[in-house]
Amino acid sequence: MQLSILDCGATLNAQTPQTEYIQNAIDKCYLSGGGEVVVPKGEFLCGGLRLRSNVTLHLLKDAKLVGSRNLNDYRAFFNQDEWNPIPENYLPEYNTATPQKRAWFNAFIVIYNEKNVSIIGGEGSVIDGQNCYNPDGEEKFRGPHCITVIQSENITFKGYTVENSSNWAHAVFTTKNILVDDVTVLAGHDGVHFTICENVTVRNCKFYTGDDCIAGCVNRNVLVEDCILNSSCNAFRFSGVHVRAYRCHAFGPGRFAWRLSLTDEEKKNGVVATPNPNRFNTLRSFFSYFIEGKHCKVEELPSDMLFADCTVENPQRFISYFVDSNHSWFNLPAQDITFRNIKATGVYVPVFLFGDTDAASAKITMENCDVQFLEERKQNAAFKMGYFHTVRLQNVTTNSTCERHIALFGDENGKIVIDGGNVQAPNDNDVFTKPEFETNYV
Repeated sequence: MQLSILDCGATLNAQTPQTEYIQNAIDKCYLSGGGEVVVPKGEFLCGGLRLRSNVTLHLLKDAKLVGSRNLNDYRAFFNQDEWNPIPENYLPEYNTATPQKRAWFNAFIVIYNEKNVSIIGGEGSVIDGQNCYNPDGEEKFRGPHCITVIQSENITFKGYTVENSSNWAHAVFTTKNILVDDVTVLAGHDGVHFTICENVTVRNCKFYTGDDCIAGCVNRNVLVEDCILNSSCNAFRFSGVHVRAYRCHAFGPGRFAWRLSLTDEEKKNGVVATPNPNRFNTLRSFFSYFIEGKHCKVEELPSDMLFADCTVENPQRFISYFVDSNHSWFNLPAQDITFRNIKATGVYVPVFLFGDTDAASAKITMENCDVQFLEERKQNAAFKMGYFHTVRLQNVTTNSTCERHIALFGDENGKIVIDGGNVQAPNDNDVFTKPEFETNYV
């Protein structure tokens, strides 16, 4: 079945939300056994939508779905849906949660407990969240996600642009078989965020985000390839089992600033966070280790993670690996992470590899990597390390002029293996006290 939203009553360029008519088109398509709901060229204002199994939402060339800036237009679909209400045994705490906590999962488009769902966009198609403001939301301003997917299978996102998402552009939880292909994200917050997902592919995408480009944890079988990553936070803030990232280009500063650095009035008015001296838009890291230990059941520690054949420009830090007691993932170290054939230029501070006395099992490998600091930062140590199992540096080069390429902290460090390259091995005099470690060789 193919059904245009115009045939269900939607009006082009209307000043009032067309949510009811667009949802009717989705529901009719679903009840007929599935098919395609067509959004034609032009702008359609609407609130929260529920996309269903076996339905493709197809935005034609230059079609634009524009999210309402009125929070009341985003329903709590989890327990108000006629066709697929929340099961009693799923998230049992949901019914007793605060309204603020329940609203956190709200989105412009919700895909919940569905199979075989697609959002496909033609050239110039846009889903615009309009930076909907929620004074009770996360960080006292974040509104609905653009697209939330929960407990679903066989999900495809392709060809469209998300702009000005009020929270994450794609918030995906407990879902299998996900393809994100040729999607562009402009401004807003995280580009894609996967939690407890399996069989994920992200390819040919362009992320120009105010927060992390690709984020998430407790994932399995993830492939990221041929993506552009421009962030005012991290290109990758991620972990999982069997993760591969190939041929990505990450660079800063961010085209769009971190929205938390806006003034309260700017957040309230939905201002687009273009950079200025008062707004933070530095690419913090190419890779920042992340695993959520408070809200996720971690049955297997992250392992077999490979980032290869990438280029990185102007990061504050190339790699940031923390597993200390100041983080919620304390005692949840990665088993092994490899960085291969990566050149990082314009780097500001050293590679940081820091575990903990009870979480020192990380094995970090760098092969054929080149870490080039800014001219005025060449005096940096190239690496700061503490409480690790094994760090292997094979053909790693740097322009650091510091007398100590590797600064160490702690008395329970593992093995450093250097094979080729120009990184100088540390000696016993390169182990510092914690204050020295935190202040020197930054």
